[in-house]
Amino acid sequence: KAAEAEAKEAAAAEAARQRASEASSLAAEASAKRGEAEKVGAAAASESAGIVSTAESAAQAELRAAKERAAAAEAEASREAAGVEREAKERVDAASGTLSAAKAT
Repeated sequence: KAAEAEAKEAAAAEAARQRASEASSLAAEASAKRGEAEKVGAAAASESAGIVSTAESAAQAELRAAKERAAAAEAEASREAAGVEREAKERVDAASGTLSAAKAT
């Protein structure tokens, strides 16, 4: 009877060891999956940051180009205004010369 009790205890101990081993395997597998998930999360965060950075760079380039176009348009308008002003001055000078000539006669 004592041998039978020992055999039962040994079988119970073996079953407990097997359950502990299985639990340890499951814990190791869960840890590996958690590590894998963390890597995937870090990669996704990095990719997202790259996309945001690319979008910001594109927006900055677009803004720079718009500023350059505005400066070019302003310079063109300034040149046109100077031309109109010069032409008006020439007409005034010509009219003034005509007036002076008319007065002299």
